[in-house]
Amino acid sequence: MESGEGLQSIDQGSEALIGRDSATITARIRAIAGRDPFGVERSRLLDALPWEAACEFLKADAKDVDGAEEAWGMRRVKTRGDVLRLIREYLPFAWEKANGARGLSAQRSLSHFRGLVWLLGDQDAIYEQIADVAKYLFYGKPQLILISQLVGFDWRKHDSGEWKQSDGEDGVSREEALREIEMEGQDHG
Repeated sequence: MESGEGLQSIDQGSEALIGRDSATITARIRAIAGRDPFGVERSRLLDALPWEAACEFLKADAKDVDGAEEAWGMRRVKTRGDVLRLIREYLPFAWEKANGARGLSAQRSLSHFRGLVWLLGDQDAIYEQIADVAKYLFYGKPQLILISQLVGFDWRKHDSGEWKQSDGEDGVSREEALREIEMEGQDHG
């Protein structure tokens, strides 16, 4: 899929509410606690909860600030459009970290996207692709392509074209890397 192809279809109904209800989000936050070392995926999920449900997960000093509830309501992620906007806003940073072979930052970027894509509620296949650590190659660039295509983001403008498996190594071209990934997938499929 070329960049921009998925834009119209994914944006249809962007003012509709996110695809997960508060109870489901709360259960998910609890379920991933042990496998979200940076807390990034959980924080993205938390952003979608109403104040009353979010309070369970907030520290006392965050809840006791004057105007905290009002501020929460203003920044809360409520619609598909909110989620798609956050994904698009974060993609340039994520590509920068992947291009720079910044391992922890690149992994943290994918954690942001796992939370956001899961909130959509209808993109489970893409969620599974970005959550599968065995597929974390080239600092997450294959996953960034999927996410970029999902929201119609022109990833080619942000990809350096050099794909590395580790910092300090000579990279391969995008085309070589994608062929390698495709061949590996055929060997396992």
